[in-house]
Amino acid sequence: MHNKTFLVLSDLLTFNLAFLFSYWLRIHSGIFSYSTVSLKDYFSLLLFGNLLFILVLLSYGLYKEKRGRFTTDEFINIFKSLLLVFIILTATTFLYKATIYSRLIITFTFVSSLLLITLVRTFMRKTTFFTTQKKTHVVIYKNDAIGQRLLTKLKEHPELNYNFLGFIKNLKEIQQFPQKIDVVFITAKPTSKQLSDIIMHNPNLEFKLIPDFLELITEPLNFEEFQDMPLITIPKQLTITTYSTLKRILDIIISFILLTLLSLIFVLIALLIKCTSKGPVIHTQLRVGKHETLFVFYKFRTMIQGMQDQREANEVSYLYKKKHDPRITFIGKILRRSCLDELPQLWNVFKGDMSLVGPRPHFKEELQALQGWQKKRFSVKPGMTGLWQVSGRHELSFEKTVFLDIYYVNHLSLALDLKIMFKTIPSIIFSGGRW
Repeated sequence: MHNKTFLVLSDLLTFNLAFLFSYWLRIHSGIFSYSTVSLKDYFSLLLFGNLLFILVLLSYGLYKEKRGRFTTDEFINIFKSLLLVFIILTATTFLYKATIYSRLIITFTFVSSLLLITLVRTFMRKTTFFTTQKKTHVVIYKNDAIGQRLLTKLKEHPELNYNFLGFIKNLKEIQQFPQKIDVVFITAKPTSKQLSDIIMHNPNLEFKLIPDFLELITEPLNFEEFQDMPLITIPKQLTITTYSTLKRILDIIISFILLTLLSLIFVLIALLIKCTSKGPVIHTQLRVGKHETLFVFYKFRTMIQGMQDQREANEVSYLYKKKHDPRITFIGKILRRSCLDELPQLWNVFKGDMSLVGPRPHFKEELQALQGWQKKRFSVKPGMTGLWQVSGRHELSFEKTVFLDIYYVNHLSLALDLKIMFKTIPSIIFSGGRW
């Protein structure tokens, strides 16, 4: 059985055992007040909990191939995952007013699952259960003192199944290397542009960087493979398939619910725009989406008809907005201040042109300003909100928004998406909106 499949089944079994123990403790142990709720009444909640449990653990990267011992980082991610499951399950019981469900059982399940999964995974790391059978072909850049020390480490840990192919003198050699490479260890610090370009052109490779002294002080480090040699891992891009599928499902569900709930607000805004200025209610633009494909971008019209595309000279890279712009209508100012003008983008999300969270949707004219590694942000769909939104977008330069986009693409996770969504409304309120 594949290690990942075995781990999923092991976690599911552990989660369900934790629930059964929690049910017995609350209902039949005699420690708490008597209850007549049967186990079958919990079946639907438990089924939903199992599905949620696996999806959340997947989103936190807890089923990626991992080498070496059980680490603190892995424990923290398990804790965060189970906490999120606990919050969603508790919120679900409140939302549906399901008073038959005991909150104590959900709480006990969270605590006992955390303990049991930690114990099981720790045990698995110390046995052959989790030893990868597939050889991982690696090269080291460069053949210096650190490179030699790393090679010694690889030889000292055969259980990690690294197959050393050789040293390379230049990162460009990766593309001409005669043998298949899976992982590139980087011991000499390349420039940011060199590293970004080589990562972008080799999406199927995993890169592991050994930081220099300065980075040892400022960067979060990973000691999971070699206890005394820190690594910064840049995973291959193929690991985001599950995340992308789950995110698309959530985009469809949430955008449909919001479009339905906000339909009366859409009608009211449309009437206000139509009654106060001439022109269409919806303003459309061409924006650049995933893989640099163009799509029609929807917004409520906030400017006087015919002046939307007349950008003023002091608008820098389409980000800077003049605070008192004479082109904006009275209703348009209110819509921009509250960001209600962007609600029609929910249709873009439902259609699949955009996502709820993602990089900034660029104008097609901006493509010429994006070169090489900067185009990596087009590997995912643009979003209604993102790091650029919660970081004060109307105060950011074009270059800073690009760096935020690249950071987001390199750290894709549902946890990051949720964090950005929770920060979006406060950022709109406290940033003073847009004018």
